[in-house]
Amino acid sequence: MNRAAVTSYVLDLDPLNYADAYFYNAVANYKLNKIEDAEKSGLKAEHLDLRTHFPQVHLLLAEIFARKNNYALAIEEIQTYLALAPHAKDADQVREQLAKLEKAERLSVNQ
Repeated sequence: MNRAAVTSYVLDLDPLNYADAYFYNAVANYKLNKIEDAEKSGLKAEHLDLRTHFPQVHLLLAEIFARKNNYALAIEEIQTYLALAPHAKDADQVREQLAKLEKAERLSVNQ
């Protein structure tokens, strides 16, 4: 590629791993409140991320599932994130979020 001809930002993606593109697409759709599209891209990123390069995809999916009141799947995704990144900077906050989701799930089951 002729770098001198580049006049805009370039996202250098690994040509053999499209998980990052699906992850960023999922984030963008989530921010645009396109939840179904975000879920689709997030699940595709999760499926393609064989090297667990993006453990945060699990947090995004947890948020999506929680918004859809599917607390069981949201809890699963957070547990996966914590298993992949137990010492992440946000691990304590994520554990608090997990506790809130578990409480919400219990309340929804009891209704």
